Amino acid sequence: MRKEWSVVMWEELLPLIRDLGALLIGAGLIGYIARHAITTYFNKQEQDFQGEIDKEVQRFQNELNKELQRVQTELEKEQIVYSGLVETRAEIVSEFYAEMNEFDEDMRDMVNPLIQKGDEPRQEKIERAAESAEEFRRFYRKNKIYFPSDVCETMEKLLEEYRDMFHQFSILRLHEEDSPVDVEKRLDKWLENWKALTEDDIPELRGELESHFRDLLGVETAD
Repeated sequence: MRKEWSVVMWEELLPLIRDLGALLIGAGLIGYIARHAITTYFNKQEQDFQGEIDKEVQRFQNELNKELQRVQTELEKEQIVYSGLVETRAEIVSEFYAEMNEFDEDMRDMVNPLIQKGDEPRQEKIERAAESAEEFRRFYRKNKIYFPSDVCETMEKLLEEYRDMFHQFSILRLHEEDSPVDVEKRLDKWLENWKALTEDDIPELRGELESHFRDLLGVETAD
């Protein structure tokens, strides 16, 4: 009786076991399919997202290349302009220095208190100094845009010194005996101008200008 009952129980449980096994297998298969679907979905999303990133990176790189090319072109243009400016400035400085030296020599001839045999009349020296002064002044006014403000400031001081000196010889006539200035003051003023022209104020201002010119031309000086 007990044996028959066991057989009956087993026969009844067997379908349940088969159904449970099928259920478990089905659940595992469904889980596998679900995991595979989820993995596939996220892989696809990742690929799409990476594709969008790659497109943005490429677009940014293209824009960056265009901007770099534009900047490079502008720098090349500026370099050409700067090179032209440097070359033009060098030419102007060279001519300016030559004009300044010629004018200074004419002023020295005019102010020099020593009279040598065969010298031309003082009035002719004054007239020649006046001509070179006007040429020098015009050249400076026309080209002062090429010089920094500190150079122009020094140049203005130098021109003022020359102008005052020229005024004393062309108007006050320090070189003439019938000058409106009495003899003692006339001679003292004459020597004072000569010293200012050859030793003091003007050589100092010329030295400043020469230093400015070396800086503009990139000339290295010994320490």
